[in-house]
Amino acid sequence: MKFISPLVEKQINELLVIQKEKINDEEINAIDARKLHEFLEVGDRFEQWINRRIKKYKFIINSDFCTIQGESSGGRKPTEYIITTDMAKELSMVENNEKGRIARKYFIDCEKKLKGIQASLPNFDDPIAAAKAWIAEKEKTIALEQETKKQSAEIEYKQNMINGLTKDISLAEKRKILNRVVRHKNADFRERWRILYREFEDAHRMNIKIRIKNYQKKYNTKISKIEYIDKVLNMLPELYNIGCKIFNTDVDELINELYNIK
Repeated sequence: MKFISPLVEKQINELLVIQKEKINDEEINAIDARKLHEFLEVGDRFEQWINRRIKKYKFIINSDFCTIQGESSGGRKPTEYIITTDMAKELSMVENNEKGRIARKYFIDCEKKLKGIQASLPNFDDPIAAAKAWIAEKEKTIALEQETKKQSAEIEYKQNMINGLTKDISLAEKRKILNRVVRHKNADFRERWRILYREFEDAHRMNIKIRIKNYQKKYNTKISKIEYIDKVLNMLPELYNIGCKIFNTDVDELINELYNIK
């Protein structure tokens, strides 16, 4: 894939997870359509989007996709859609935006890698070849587990460092730090603010845009999202903590900036 920002790469790794699923008793590579919808940043609600796309492009249930009942959050259980990677590619393409092009290229690259793996598989009818393949795979698994433990320890250490360095920082300084983080290394700060606010809304189950609209109508005044979160909700620390977590690739630089501030 061509160069993409660390932020988009993080979204790909979190949302575009390909997994083996059974559709019509056949095990295939599939993806959660709701996660794809989130990555593509579609303006329509998920249910409207997926049903309209199925109807327009004549996708077939139990062939291109299957449905399952999701977990209930207190109301009616949502319908989840598990879609084939071929369907995911087509849905990505017809969005006709940058995120759609990135997703389509990602699925194509994954298919190429899978074909390469399948082509390089040993002949398992040969016991010696099968044993060697098992040993090699076991060594890879052990190495991956060790690397995962190492990364987890590093993340925990960095988080402890952040907690120790920031627990006494004032609200004004936290706002300054948030601005530094979202603009880190000339990042797309508008995209980073959007993601930060979305994560905040998901974590606290609220729609900031609607709340601000009602607030401005009530008090006949203009107010930004961060001002509303800070001055009206008094939740700047919560926004700050989410920012530190979702932009964890910048933790080392953040710690250095915190030292400078101190």
